[in-house]
Amino acid sequence: MGEKMGDDTYEVRMQVKRVLSGQIRYFRTWAALIAYLQNVMQEDGS
Repeated sequence: MGEKMGDDTYEVRMQVKRVLSGQIRYFRTWAALIAYLQNVMQEDGS
């Protein structure tokens, strides 16, 4: 899902919620989302 911009283009917005802590993070690019998920998985030892 994306947000429609003024020039008939869409901007992707993604959200990740950590269930146990309730922490929510928002992302506008796939690269940022993937980097965050990789970091979380390394921290958790997954």
